[in-house]
Amino acid sequence: MIVLKRKKPEKLIWLEVAHRRVFTDTPDYLRFDEQYRRTAAGLAGEKRVDREWDEIIYENNFHILHDICFQCSEEHTYQIDTLFICSHFLLVIEIKNIVGRIDCDERTHQFTRTKVDGTIEGFPSAIDQVHRHARFLNTILKNLNLPLPIECAIVFANSNSILNNKPATTPMFHVTG
Repeated sequence: MIVLKRKKPEKLIWLEVAHRRVFTDTPDYLRFDEQYRRTAAGLAGEKRVDREWDEIIYENNFHILHDICFQCSEEHTYQIDTLFICSHFLLVIEIKNIVGRIDCDERTHQFTRTKVDGTIEGFPSAIDQVHRHARFLNTILKNLNLPLPIECAIVFANSNSILNNKPATTPMFHVTG
């Protein structure tokens, strides 16, 4: 049962407004345009993965929280794309909507994307991100005296992602998997 549905992020709403109002010939336009496109693509990928939840048949009761955000006492924010909760475990899911060949380097803690034209871009490690969220949730569960295992996964929403050098520590797969 989906308890918390995904909504359009406030950041995307602000970027849509800026994208409409900033002229294409101003220096800030390219920065707004890039942020807008990435944020909109991220939401589209998350919604793509959300549609797959409707097809899952799980015998036990479960709850799904989409786009859940926690702020801890140290002023750190933890935004979890999807949290699957059942009586046996929690599953933290980080969703990526990236096109191209994706390489994961656990040693340097970096993801890279190679586009069709050969351009290489670096991204923060989704592995580090999903495990940081799991550690935070684990702290909450320990404080509540709820011994429940926490699992992690990285899901790629775009079928045009080619997953290369997958991590040994964390499941990483396409949404159809």
